Amino acid sequence: MKRTVAFVLIVLSLLTLCACAGKQDKNDIKTQLKDIPNAYTETDVLDKVDIGTIKIEQKEKTFTVQDQLYKFSSFKNSDKITVNYGKAMMDIYAKDGKIQKCVVISEDRTIWNEYDAAGNALSCTVYSYDEYGNITKECHYGADGALTGFYEATYLDMLMREKREYSGSYDLLKVTKYYYEGTALKNEAVYGPDLKLQETIEH
Repeated sequence: MKRTVAFVLIVLSLLTLCACAGKQDKNDIKTQLKDIPNAYTETDVLDKVDIGTIKIEQKEKTFTVQDQLYKFSSFKNSDKITVNYGKAMMDIYAKDGKIQKCVVISEDRTIWNEYDAAGNALSCTVYSYDEYGNITKECHYGADGALTGFYEATYLDMLMREKREYSGSYDLLKVTKYYYEGTALKNEAVYGPDLKLQETIEH
């Protein structure tokens, strides 16, 4: 009997330890960060990219993108179709017989260029991924190809733990830390550029 009770107590203790290991205490949230360098980051980010333009011509029932013919009737059941674009892919958005925009996605899905109905550049987003497919860096560029901002993210056990957001001039804008119970997101702690806690968000 004593052995049974002892065994049950050991099992319960182990289960409690495992549960605690997957849980981050809300009390871990600091009022100010001390371990993050402020302002400039040495991360590898392009200051400018070449987005270019694409050739689009619209008619009443059809349109062409880079001289490839498409029909507006293809959009009866959806506002978007996806087509091959060389080695890349292109999402074409159309509604009520009018093109809304086109998004060209590179073969490795790291570069997404967005164009308006006339084929002029709207924006570019460049992604970096880790070996598990998590986004570790996301850079945003304007219509002129100039950097407007970016963020870097770190992961542990496939869960995002921290995100640092920067302006186009590499100035730190904010840091967000994420707290989980198991795999469920429970709290976000948002810090400003002075690394002081601005708000906590509960989920």
